[in-house]
Amino acid sequence: MSETIQELRTWRARVSARSTFLFFEMVTTAGRTGTGEATMSGDDPGAVAAATRLFDGLLAGRPLDDIPQAVDQLVGTPGTRGSLVTATAVSALEQCGWDLRGQARGLPVHELLGGARRDAVRLYANINRGTADRSPEGFAAAAAGAVAAGFDAVKCAPFDGVAPRHDVTDPLVRAGLERVRAVRAAAPRALFMVDCHGRLGADTARRIIPVLGELDIFWLEEPLATNPHTRSMTGRQPKRAGDPDLAWLNGCGIPIAGGEFEYGIDGFDALLRRVPLSFVMPDVKHCGGVWTTTALGTVAASRGVGFAPHNPSGPVSTVASMHVCAAVPRLEMLEYQWGEVDGRELLVTPAEPRERGVLTRTDAPGLGVALNHDALRDLLIPIG
Repeated sequence: MSETIQELRTWRARVSARSTFLFFEMVTTAGRTGTGEATMSGDDPGAVAAATRLFDGLLAGRPLDDIPQAVDQLVGTPGTRGSLVTATAVSALEQCGWDLRGQARGLPVHELLGGARRDAVRLYANINRGTADRSPEGFAAAAAGAVAAGFDAVKCAPFDGVAPRHDVTDPLVRAGLERVRAVRAAAPRALFMVDCHGRLGADTARRIIPVLGELDIFWLEEPLATNPHTRSMTGRQPKRAGDPDLAWLNGCGIPIAGGEFEYGIDGFDALLRRVPLSFVMPDVKHCGGVWTTTALGTVAASRGVGFAPHNPSGPVSTVASMHVCAAVPRLEMLEYQWGEVDGRELLVTPAEPRERGVLTRTDAPGLGVALNHDALRDLLIPIG
């Protein structure tokens, strides 16, 4: 009797005051386990419910040999692009499928994606969620800590509480700029990125970009909301095709990065047509999973756009992203959520393969890691 997909297991872990990691395990009749991560959909119970429905309808009982076809059906689920919760569920199940496929064939996922082009992946430290002290001094200390830990690139998200109605003179905007200045002073030689989370109005963005330019910002991420999921977080409408608020970004003087909530090749194609991005940032947890992220790396290379996957996530998503980053034609760097979760690398076994600011490629079959249930046990919280 052939090996078939049998069971979906979900694990929700409170890893910090701000973050919960959501992991999936897809188990076969032979006891083989594929792992994926569904963190940061905004609705963990909803993501679990969507994953369970999709698993029961498309995956349960399928022979392991059917995984490629099953995953194609999964990623093409109607309506997924319009729902971050469903997109995240689909993407995590897809990661599980690639993990199982690699294990069954005795090959690491990057080999299934066409083979590795690099042995290691450069990381940048996202210090945002690990910065509890939101003063400029707190941001500076976090940045200095990341550099001391071996990262040569740092990103912060300084515009707490800012909304499009706030102009450049608003205290919230000015506080954000003070945080940026503090990070630059604390990490004068680091590559430095600023994430706006789509919070700025067009006029405010126009006026602060020259200030940021003087601080040698490598990229400005999501200065304006360009996706409905960004809108849901910031309360603003995304810009549409032809909107001059987007067109002017092409010559604003700082490279623009974005795309963390887009889904599928069509979604990114539409994004690149309407937003002048220098760096595209698909997230393996939201965009459709491993294959979509890899395909987007090829699309980005063909269009001369930098490829820098979004990944403010746990260790499973990070390792899945590592396989993609090993295989794509061109890579800028991969995001790493630094300073928030003590011992996060031990949530998987073997431990997350990070050495200072570099993620080393793993050549074990599949993703090459599994959940460390002993480490997770004390962190688990109920679904719902």
